[in-house]
Amino acid sequence: MSEDKFLVNLLASHHILNYVSAGLQGRYAFLNLLQKYKAIKESTVLQRQEKLQGYIDTIKELRKELLDGKLLVIEDPPQVVDNRGKKLIKLSKELKKFYLRLSETLTNKAGKVTDSKTALKLSPYFLAVLALAAYSHENFVKENIAFFKGLELKDFIKEEEFELKQAEEEVEFVHLLIEGYEEHLEEPSEGLLLGIYLEILPMIGVLRSYSWDIDLLLEPYTGKLTYEDIPPVDEKTKEGWVAAGVPVQQAGYWCSFYFSYEDMKKWANAGITHYMLAGRWAALGFTPAEAREWLTEGFVPSIAFLWKIEDFSPKEAGQYVDDGYIAPSALPESILEEKKLKEELKNK
Repeated sequence: MSEDKFLVNLLASHHILNYVSAGLQGRYAFLNLLQKYKAIKESTVLQRQEKLQGYIDTIKELRKELLDGKLLVIEDPPQVVDNRGKKLIKLSKELKKFYLRLSETLTNKAGKVTDSKTALKLSPYFLAVLALAAYSHENFVKENIAFFKGLELKDFIKEEEFELKQAEEEVEFVHLLIEGYEEHLEEPSEGLLLGIYLEILPMIGVLRSYSWDIDLLLEPYTGKLTYEDIPPVDEKTKEGWVAAGVPVQQAGYWCSFYFSYEDMKKWANAGITHYMLAGRWAALGFTPAEAREWLTEGFVPSIAFLWKIEDFSPKEAGQYVDDGYIAPSALPESILEEKKLKEELKNK
């Protein structure tokens, strides 16, 4: 095998291995928070941690062998190498199932939030899911950097170092939510509980997209993907994508957020062509046109939502944010009263 071809196969092996490794580290953070907040039985946590540690130990063993030059997969022609590669494929499939199960559980729990009392009760679980995503991302990027440094792939390193800043900001944001939650356990802030809830709603689709990531990573080695493999959606939605002739690889990501082909066209017409961005806005009830307006003013979905429910336009909200008011709750009472009066006069 030539040196160039070996490098290609080494990177292919690393990419799958690192995706699974990062996912398992995220799961560990998830379990740790559930344990800390006693959100599930201690015996259940310990049992799951023991099983998870076994997976992590296997990944460490595979990583060591990969660094010794023992490939896990070969890209061309696609093949899984010995038992090492088979172990990796098995762990990948297990992680995919976990993401889909967690998404279903999250859908169920998010649907139960009808008041502050329920939101407070479920917030530990929601925070654990947010920690899972943030730590998975951070671990993924850090391991990429370490691996690429070993191979002296400078262009790859530069790209990942930029990504690391975003990943670290995500972890810091989750820490702030956790600190806020713990500081207000006696008198929970409704604003904080709403903030956690708004962050968790898009995660239902995000987790499903993680499962599709894994399907795409494994496709060369486990067989061509079909529309039967996409994250579960109703038959009408699936048939719409099939009829449109969209490649299943692309459709699977949009289906992660339950978008139909017609939905995708509407978002694209609004200038939002990435499934993740569209999904995060749609999860909070924004139409494509609304999302475009708020995006133009520099808002993220969760903050835009807070202004929208108080009947502020994107431009109004943008002006107040420029003046230092991050959310309507930070505005002086006089401004809110003046706005309320204007609305009353307008509706007369």
